[in-house]
Amino acid sequence: MKTMENSHVSKLCAFLAIPLIFFSSACGVKEEASPKVKKSHNGENAEQAEAPMQPENQDSGEIDEKDIPDIPIHPIQEEKNAIRTKAIKSYLAENFPGVSWYQLIENMQVTGEKLTIRNSDAIDVNARKGAASAVWEYVNSSASNFKLKTIVFQDKDGKMISFETNPQH
Repeated sequence: MKTMENSHVSKLCAFLAIPLIFFSSACGVKEEASPKVKKSHNGENAEQAEAPMQPENQDSGEIDEKDIPDIPIHPIQEEKNAIRTKAIKSYLAENFPGVSWYQLIENMQVTGEKLTIRNSDAIDVNARKGAASAVWEYVNSSASNFKLKTIVFQDKDGKMISFETNPQH
């Protein structure tokens, strides 16, 4: 009778283990079927501790940008961003149209408390500082009803060149 119970238990264990094996392999988890056993110095068997199971693709610890989900911006925030962008563009167009750095601005966009300025050509440090000073002059004045914390300068390909932080923040 005892052999029959053990037989049923082994069949049940085998039955339950099969879906677990498929599940772990489908999730990309590496797992060994049995623990490693080593002989100790005195001749007895001793189990060796193993690292916990890890997905196969977690090797470098770096975050891939494609794995970060896009978080949608609320329509009200999008509208605020558009209004703020338009206000800064208008201010710069009215007050700095002949300045060399203004001619290099391809596009700009406010996102929350950050202004991103994309340049059509390489813009030197002094020109970036001039553009940042003009923006800070406007957003820190009483004429503006919003504040910014950061200005990010990008090249024509969208790669960050530098950033400036608000001196009054």
